[in-house]
Amino acid sequence: MKNTFKTVLALVAFSALSVQAEQSNQSTSKKMPGPVSVPNPSGRWGVTGGANVFFTAEALVFKISQESTPYAYSRVDGINSSTAYSIDQQYKWGFRVAAGYNIPHDKWDVVGTYTRFNVSTTSSVTAPVGSTLFNMSGDSLTAASNYWTVNFNMFDVEQGRQFFVSKYLRIRPKFGLRNVFLDNDQNTTNSLDTIIPSGEVTSTQMNEHFWGMGVLGGLDTVWTFGCGISLYGNVALAGLFGYSKPTLQVNSDSTSLAGYNTAGHLENTKANLDLALGLRWDRNFYDDRYHVGFNFGFEQHIFFNMLHDFDSNSDVNNYGLNYEFDNLVGLSGRDFTMSGWTLGMRFDF
Repeated sequence: MKNTFKTVLALVAFSALSVQAEQSNQSTSKKMPGPVSVPNPSGRWGVTGGANVFFTAEALVFKISQESTPYAYSRVDGINSSTAYSIDQQYKWGFRVAAGYNIPHDKWDVVGTYTRFNVSTTSSVTAPVGSTLFNMSGDSLTAASNYWTVNFNMFDVEQGRQFFVSKYLRIRPKFGLRNVFLDNDQNTTNSLDTIIPSGEVTSTQMNEHFWGMGVLGGLDTVWTFGCGISLYGNVALAGLFGYSKPTLQVNSDSTSLAGYNTAGHLENTKANLDLALGLRWDRNFYDDRYHVGFNFGFEQHIFFNMLHDFDSNSDVNNYGLNYEFDNLVGLSGRDFTMSGWTLGMRFDF
């Protein structure tokens, strides 16, 4: 009996020492724990036995808008009120294409995307009956016309992982690099109401050229309803470090102002916000060897303080808008925005 009791005490003591030693080792160990069995299972679209490559193509119907874009104004004779005439901002076509690869490692994916959106519009105005038409330097006109062109090109390379956070909700955090080229040109021609040379402005050319590259980060979400139909909502933010080259040239009917222009080459950083909301439908077919998806949605792309404003001496007075060109140092402060609809498809094989 005594031997049995001693044996039990020895086993208890040995167990206590073993537990204490294990706890001590755990508390002093700096080794990372090993991976568990897929805590967040992949939710990406893919195929079975394929190349894990996918392509997307989207048609864009966007409207470009920018602040402070009047090129003429009219004032009702005898009344201190004015009407400004701005550039014609219309919906235009563009496109976006992408190619991606579903990486086997942890179900990541890498995607390269190219977006192109080029527009050109023309607007004009003549002096309304009972009103006087002016250009932005205050010269009296019979008519004015404005030609506006925008060339926008954007290249993205990003990596992400789509996974389930619930039965019907998938999210895809992403990061990468963004490269943006933007040319924004406005040419205004004024028809003066006098033929006597007096230093009045006959035309102006404002040109903005920007190139920038920076880090892109964001989150894509998919909210599944069933039957392949889902709601998607995406957000992304980028910081673009690059170079701006704003140029202003003012031509007049007087040789004293002919060729009056300025140009700059400025280093700056611009913030860019992307927002998207829409519906999509996805389906695998041919024993999951292929996947096809269609999407339709609305997007907004905002580039904060992207454009420069040359007319820093402008004001609104009793005679209407009065823009002076005596200070030609470009001042950043105008937002550049693209908003509109997208229709696209995706194919995996």
